[in-house]
Amino acid sequence: MNGYETTPDNITILTNADNILLYFDCKYDDYKLDGPIYGLFGGTTVKGEVDSIHGSLYTVGTHEWTEEIQHSDGDSDWTEYVYHLDINVSTKNFDSYLYENINSLLTEDEQGKMEALKEAGQYTTLQEIGSPFSNTAFMSQRYGWYVPVLSKSMHNGVDLAASSGTQVLSGLYGRVSAAVTGAYVRYVTISNGDRAVTYSNLGNVLVSRGQDVTKGAPIGTTGQLHDGHGTYGVHIEYQKKGEYYCPSFYIENLGGTGGASGTGSTDIVEVAMSQVGQVGGEPYWRWAGFNSRVSWCACFVSWCADQAGLIQKEVVPKFSVCTDGVALFQAKRKWQGGGSVPTPGSLIFFDWNQDGASDHVGIVESCDGTTVHTIEGNSGDAVKQNSYTVNSQSILGYGLVTY
Repeated sequence: MNGYETTPDNITILTNADNILLYFDCKYDDYKLDGPIYGLFGGTTVKGEVDSIHGSLYTVGTHEWTEEIQHSDGDSDWTEYVYHLDINVSTKNFDSYLYENINSLLTEDEQGKMEALKEAGQYTTLQEIGSPFSNTAFMSQRYGWYVPVLSKSMHNGVDLAASSGTQVLSGLYGRVSAAVTGAYVRYVTISNGDRAVTYSNLGNVLVSRGQDVTKGAPIGTTGQLHDGHGTYGVHIEYQKKGEYYCPSFYIENLGGTGGASGTGSTDIVEVAMSQVGQVGGEPYWRWAGFNSRVSWCACFVSWCADQAGLIQKEVVPKFSVCTDGVALFQAKRKWQGGGSVPTPGSLIFFDWNQDGASDHVGIVESCDGTTVHTIEGNSGDAVKQNSYTVNSQSILGYGLVTY
């Protein structure tokens, strides 16, 4: 796929619905999913418009070719024909498409409305659940469908990363309707009327069933999330009248994806995750303007930032040399030294020679307070996931991806 051999297990389809909804909010004001609209993408309903938007974000090309392999067994020569079908898929996320075509998609007034909503907080009026942590919470996995090619699964909540043992705070005034303290399953549900918030993957449970709690009261501590990387945090689900709702719309003081703006630094993580397994780096160094292979770790990071819409928004600078990246982040005072705990989506700069100059750069996938999990281009000439201790002497520092 896109010039690289892969398997269906390595392909995952993700959609950031937050910014598509923001676009609809600015374009059509009050609307229903199946209500009539005059869609710029050709849809006559919002649902049809979503389908049309998705169709505008990717192209698929195929190429059939025949490989001829000559054989000789001593007595005769013969030709083996192997038939190939190459499939090339090119994709971009909605953020990039929107900002490339902003003037044709939105009027000047609609663009102003979008910027105002982002500045004020897209979902500010919905926020009714207190933050689970005493400081800003950062999302490590979104709510919604996760679609590996051979199957799909619904993630009914959000995963918020934090150091192991961090206190988890109740987001509601209410009563503990469930407090499970099994050997492998630990969760707490706080109920108030027709609303219920469930906190799972806890390390410890600090309340009992039937207990009344106040908003902000400790109810447990963070445990290990089910992300395959040993990340610590809490999984949160929100229900009203028994129906699941996206918690990121409702949680206060939520950084990263969702929350105040509907966009954030973990968007770059999702883009980078979609590239794991790519070999050679050609799409990235060619995008950066090179005609032949270069050390492409910085090209990969910049390409991911561009796909996430972060370069257009001047959140992440475009760079192809690691030392340039460090200088740009330091000049903007968006630099965090090594030995500290980074947030998901930060850029991690390495100094293998420990001479004060960065030799390599990647993207922070998650951090549990002791271990940093990364996604890196040009790691053995491939895009790979790696892990390091927070105090590793090879970590020079972090470029902060903040608005």
